[in-house]
Formats: sequence, C-alpha cells, structure tokens
Amino acid sequence: MALFCTTCGARLGSDGACHACGSNKAPWEVGTIQDWQAANRALIQDVAGRFKLFGLLGEIGDGAVYKAHDLRDDVPVTVVLIVPEAMDDPRHALRLLAEAEAAADPVHDNVLPVVHFGESKDGSLFYITPMMQDPTLRTLLLRDHHFSPIAAARIGLQLAAVIEAAHKQGRAFGSVVPESIFVSGRGAMYRAKVMPPSMVGLLLGDYRPDNPASVMPIYFTPEALLGDPTTPASDIFRLGVLLYEMMTGEPPFDGTKPTHIAARVISHPPTNPTDHGVDLGRWDGASQTIDRMLAKAPRDRPSIETVSKWLIGLIEKWESSMAPS
Repeated sequence: MALFCTTCGARLGSDGACHACGSNKAPWEVGTIQDWQAANRALIQDVAGRFKLFGLLGEIGDGAVYKAHDLRDDVPVTVVLIVPEAMDDPRHALRLLAEAEAAADPVHDNVLPVVHFGESKDGSLFYITPMMQDPTLRTLLLRDHHFSPIAAARIGLQLAAVIEAAHKQGRAFGSVVPESIFVSGRGAMYRAKVMPPSMVGLLLGDYRPDNPASVMPIYFTPEALLGDPTTPASDIFRLGVLLYEMMTGEPPFDGTKPTHIAARVISHPPTNPTDHGVDLGRWDGASQTIDRMLAKAPRDRPSIETVSKWLIGLIEKWESSMAPS
C-alpha cells in the first residue's frame, strides 16, 4: 500500500511526512484506483486544462507522446498519455501509478524528471516532463548510421553513471532505448538525458509471441523474454545492446518477425560487427566486452563498475593518442 497526503495528494516520504506541503494530517492509504482518485482529486482538478497539446511525437504500446505547452508556467513540456483502456485492470493501473510516482524522484541528474502526473478528463493517465529540444539517439542514428566507438563510449559512460546510481540503491534501472535518450552537443561535449524507464516500459508495450503485431523485442533481455525476474544484470545487457547499435548502426539481434528476434536474443550470439562493415577489434577489446555484456546468463555479465572502467579506459586511450607529441 502506498501512503499519500490527504491535503495535497503527494506521496509521503519514508518517514511518513509530506515533504510537499508539510501537512501532518493522517495519510491516505491507497489500495484501489478509486482511493487514488479521491486522494489526488485536487491534483487532477489542478491539471485539467493546464496543458495544451500541439504535436504528436510518437505512438507506441499503451500510450502516445506529445509536444505540449504548460499554460500556467508558460513553458514547453512533453506529455505522455496512457490510454484509458490500460487503466481498466486495477492491478495494472496501480502499477502505472506507482511507476509515475517513482519517476518523480529520478536517481541521477541525467534522468529527465517527471514534474507532474495525473489523470485527464477521458481517464487517461499522463506524465509531464520538461520539453527536450535535442534530438534523440534514434534520430542521430538514422542521420549518421553509427557513431565512432569513442563517441559511443562517451554517451555510454553517461548511461552507465545513471545505471550505477540505481544499482547503488539496490535496484535495476530499467528500460532504455534509442528513442528515450536525448543527445546534445558533439564529440567530447556529448550530453545525454534519459527518459524515466517506467515511461519507456509503458510506451514499448509487451512482447507477446502469439500476437503478430507484437512489439519487436530488440531491446528485451533474455530473462524478460523467458519470464524471469529483472535484476541489475539486466541493465548491463540493455546497455550492451545500445553500445553495439551505436558503434555499428544495427542492433545485435535482428530478424523480420518478433518471434525470430526473440529466439536470437534468447539463444543466439550477437551478429559479428564485421558483418556490418565495422571492425571493433582494435578499440581496446570493444567486441569482447560487449559480447560479455550480452551474455545470456545474467551471472556471466560484468558489473556496471567494470563496464564504466572499460569505457573510461577507452576514452583515455583515444585522447592520449590524439594529444600532440
């Protein structure tokens, strides 16, 4: 059960106090959707009519992402709408709400905060994040096909820092895909911002082998496809997929149907980078390290600390080779 403040509707801290408004009234124990709606009635009324949608950015899974404008604060924002049908199952809806609350407290500065969430008039759940004007990693990959290993390492190191922050809290970070990473700058000045993983998971939807229209499981882990629990080692696999794709321009496991890709993720080695015309062998063991990150068994993957040290070493080695003699 989650505890909420009956004055402002904010989730209470671990100490039982409301750090949003300072109220000391008895908390509201949330056990049903109706309870959540009642506890957050003021929040829902405050949100109604506040955000003007003016552009669809994408539509995947249970939701859609829009460009919008915050009429109260006069700032551009991003709105993620989760369709009302996704709220029909109380257990699923409560999970969505819990994920929205968790996303409001990002683990790292490189994670976009959820600055507001609530329910629209039609019953859709929505998340509000700051508007990112920078292109996504997917946009850059479509434009440039792939990054140099050094540029990929710079972005990868920032993603590793986010993952490491989550692991220090004793949990996995969660889903990260090229569409959820915003990249600014160039070369040594690349900066990455990541959408909260709960939002990414909702937008990706679920992989269902019995559904021909199911999402392509390119960014799923073997354990997720097998129905096993997600662990911090799952983050290593996901980061390995991203590093491989940034360096080669292609995902490590491909196929024409979701079931083909799922089978490759579960039981096949990644495609050799040379098949994509990229030789990673000379980049300080890039192929070997990424292969270890993409190990099928979570216990065989390196720690995030080991991955970070390798990325730092790769960057430092390249910088020293470029320094004037």
